[in-house]
Amino acid sequence: MKYWRALLHYYFSQLIPGLALFFLSWAFIDLIWAMGIYILFAHIVGYLAFRSFYAEQLNFYNNLGFTTGRLLLNVFYINLVLLVVLAALVSLILWVLF
Repeated sequence: MKYWRALLHYYFSQLIPGLALFFLSWAFIDLIWAMGIYILFAHIVGYLAFRSFYAEQLNFYNNLGFTTGRLLLNVFYINLVLLVVLAALVSLILWVLF
């Protein structure tokens, strides 16, 4: 990937609203549902927050060749990989404790 640093900058910029959604879901619903909500909606919430707070930077990503769909898809893949790792850790901890 040619512009991986730009993609990581975008990912870390939109990570905070996604994590807020995850922790709120975990606090009010359940851990398993929070993981599902995170994988389905975190990239959308993160994009909406990024578009609200850093609207001028979206032109920068478009100039680099990242369309909105490509940004959302890349973030979805990163979230999916991280969620699989998190789910494996949670299941391992629960297996050891119980």
